[in-house]
Amino acid sequence: MKFGGLLGPDKTDVQNVAILNRLVHYGHTATTFEADPRHVEIILNELNLTTAKTVSSPGVSSSSPDEALLTGTDITRYRSLTMRANYLSLDRPDIAYATKELATRGMQTLTQGHYNGLKRLARYLGGHRRLVWRYAEQSEQSKLNMFSDSDDGGCLTTRKSTSGGALMHGRESEFYAGIKAGSVLLGGIATMQDLGCEFSAELVFDATAAKAMLARRGHGKAKHIARCFLCLQQRIQDGDIVLGKCGTNVNPADLGTKHLDGARIAELLNLMGLTFEEGAHEMALKA
Repeated sequence: MKFGGLLGPDKTDVQNVAILNRLVHYGHTATTFEADPRHVEIILNELNLTTAKTVSSPGVSSSSPDEALLTGTDITRYRSLTMRANYLSLDRPDIAYATKELATRGMQTLTQGHYNGLKRLARYLGGHRRLVWRYAEQSEQSKLNMFSDSDDGGCLTTRKSTSGGALMHGRESEFYAGIKAGSVLLGGIATMQDLGCEFSAELVFDATAAKAMLARRGHGKAKHIARCFLCLQQRIQDGDIVLGKCGTNVNPADLGTKHLDGARIAELLNLMGLTFEEGAHEMALKA
């Protein structure tokens, strides 16, 4: 953490700080937050793509990838840069799904198809170097909304599913990828209580079946579901969480469950209060 005073609006306060190399700026109408820009620089430099043509999305589904096996230094480079991108995705929800795919699909048996996917991600980052979280002034909020989504067996090879979620405090958001959206929501409520704030909780789906499953008690006819996944039913029955429904087109959790085109990515990021910006933060360090 690097700063010489308090972050705030007074003349004696500082307006820019670096926290674990993330860059925070205090503005009169909004506070902004962005990832350490050196990660993007390093990925581009290592792949010799600094001046390469950019693309509008970080990944695409491919039915016929190049199956030639990677060898030598390409394997080491792939694993190192994929893990760097995975760390970057903690602050970049626009690349969360693409990096998850690179990190989990065949990491032990790497092919040229995997490497091409990494290079596409790098070319996307080359054209979208700065994603800024903007926490604008807003009216006092009384509820946390957790948006949840799943691709339901979306992997064509393993038929495994990917789940994602977006926890929203009004227009402010934190992004999570995982299957425990309800647990994250309860954790957010508990955190707010520790800070002396009381909030209600709403778990929002775009899938009617999932909402109906949580609203009932027990398995119903879905006997294949493990009992441990029904724990939220009791919290809902107790009134700790309210269930909600939203349209697929306004569900920001969509970002974490599938490859999207550039326009759709920008649309969902806007729902979460995130924007792409040009130039460089005044505290940005060079790789």
